[in-house]
Formats: sequence, C-alpha cells, structure tokens
Amino acid sequence: MGLRGTMAVQALSRRSLLAGAVSGFAFPARAQPVVSTALVLAADISSSVNRERFELQRKGYADTFTDAQVIRAIRDTAHGCIGVCYLEWAGGDSQRVLVPWTLVQSVEDGERIAAVLGRAPRPFDGSTDLGAAIRFATRLFAESPFVATEQVIDVSGDGVATVDDEQPDAARDRAVALGIRINGLAIDNGYPLFPDEPTLIEYYEEHVRGGDRAFVIEANDFETFGAALVSKVRREIA
Repeated sequence: MGLRGTMAVQALSRRSLLAGAVSGFAFPARAQPVVSTALVLAADISSSVNRERFELQRKGYADTFTDAQVIRAIRDTAHGCIGVCYLEWAGGDSQRVLVPWTLVQSVEDGERIAAVLGRAPRPFDGSTDLGAAIRFATRLFAESPFVATEQVIDVSGDGVATVDDEQPDAARDRAVALGIRINGLAIDNGYPLFPDEPTLIEYYEEHVRGGDRAFVIEANDFETFGAALVSKVRREIA
C-alpha cells in the first residue's frame, strides 16, 4: 500500500472512532477495581490529643493494617479486598489526607500504609470540628477509584464538637442520604465534664453515628485505642 493509501486508512480509522463515540459506542475502558468496602478513616488530632496520645493513636492505625486478623477479615470479604483512605482532622479547614485511596488485600499493602503513618509529621492541631471532618470525608468518595459494595466513614475522637457549639448532625445526615454509613470510635478522655452532660459514647451515638447498621464503640483510653480499632475495623468490613 502506498503512502496515499496508508493516509486514507488512518483517516477512515479516525472517522470510525469519532462516529462510534457520537453513536454511543466506545471501546471498553479499563475497569475500576471492585472492593467490598471503601473505608475512610478520620482521626481526631485536635489540641486535646497531646503528643503521647497522638503517637499512640498513629501506632494504633498503623498496627491495625498489619494485624493478621484484620488482613484475614479483608481476604474473607466478598471481593477479597477493600479500599482505604486515611485523614487527620481538627477544626475548620484543618483536614489532611495522609494515605490517599489505597487497595488493601495483603499484609504488604498494610505495611505500606503503616510506613506512611510512621514517618508523616503531625500536620496541625486545633479545635474539634466533627461536622467539617464528616463533610471532608464524604467528599473523598467522589475521588475513589473503586467500585464499592459499601461506603463507610470511620470517625475516631476524644471530644465533642467545640466550634461555636455546632453539632455534626447535618453533615452526618447528608452523608447518610448519599448511602454512606458513619461509625464512631469514642476515646474516653474524662467525659462527661459535668453530671448532666452525656458521656462521649452517648454523644457519638446521637450526633455522629448514621446509616443502616452503623455503630459506635468506646476505647477506655489511648492505651487501649489500638485494640479497639482492630475490633472496629474487623466489624466494619465483615
């Protein structure tokens, strides 16, 4: 075939592709990975979380994804894998993703998450804006590269919302309306401060938990946070 013939074939191929796109036909794109759960982990690092507590909390998250029982639970899910995104939050606009969406199906995947958490510096501290944290976490699902059977936000914290006494209910309700489930891990830090106030787990039950089969568990302190988190994540992905 001469040069003129080759150019004609190339032009025809380009027209065929364009016609296919216009008519609704398209060559199959690369399929998105299917995961059993897309899980956003949102960790409170407000000012009440001092350096020792922060380190215990970080270690708890890192250890969770290298825990043999957690990895076994992930492999036992319908698709044998989950998608994980980890962020830390405090007040207002203080939210930062440290681990972007990551496929987890093996201990090696968990070790990569643990390595990131082990070396990343603390980004900030500040007030406790649970509503902003939930809004930020909700938006992350739009960026997820996965097709997920379930979408879950896992919020951990050691206090109630302190931003102009704003409650996180509205942010919670918007997330639930999108089909997202919100579970809580309340870290006992001396609540209630006064006899007529709810305990922290009661606060999380009323203002944070949302969606079908959502739940809240309690860690007695930061020393037991890691064990509580392992139990919680296993339950979330079961």
